[in-house]
Amino acid sequence: MELSTFYVNDTEEQVLQKRSFLELKGWISTLNYCVEESSMLLKIAKNNVKDRALSDLLLEMKKGSATFLGELINYRNSIDNLKECTDLSCDLFYLNRHETMREKMTKHIAVYRNLKNNLYASILK
Repeated sequence: MELSTFYVNDTEEQVLQKRSFLELKGWISTLNYCVEESSMLLKIAKNNVKDRALSDLLLEMKKGSATFLGELINYRNSIDNLKECTDLSCDLFYLNRHETMREKMTKHIAVYRNLKNNLYASILK
């Protein structure tokens, strides 16, 4: 099944699955970037801000992003079983799990952005 194309004969479940796979792909891409960017932000903080507490928070964020990235990759590998669901309870299990991941991703990115803003504010002092 091609994940980025929707067809007239796709069921609602198939459309939902495709959208979930695409969303997950975006999350993984975003977290990959966050891990890479965190390394650069950490160097900036160490070289320009000299704020140990902020550097420590950036390091924690980098580690947290890498850990969450691994969790999302494991989740991606497990949702292949979603295609095999034959009843509502199975579909709901994966739907609820995806919603949990969405909420976790939203919170993670909010904390990440706040930390970046704190770094930028420190640089601009």
